[in-house]
Amino acid sequence: MEADKASQLSLVFGIIGLFFFGIVFGPLALVQASKAERLGSAATAGRILGWIGTVFGVLGLIWFVFIMIAFFSALASYSY
Repeated sequence: MEADKASQLSLVFGIIGLFFFGIVFGPLALVQASKAERLGSAATAGRILGWIGTVFGVLGLIWFVFIMIAFFSALASYSY
């Protein structure tokens, strides 16, 4: 029962992580998938979606930092 709940929760976190805050929900999906597998339930979909969400979240964060650096660099070189 507890294993199935953890498996379902990892799937839910993985799906949410694909669209919103992957850097937060991806690792949560991975933790729940590990818990489900420790308790004897398969959580492959949650694990895969967790990794994809985590990668997308990290790439999004890197992209955001890059855009901010480019914006402030352009702003600093602008001549009034």
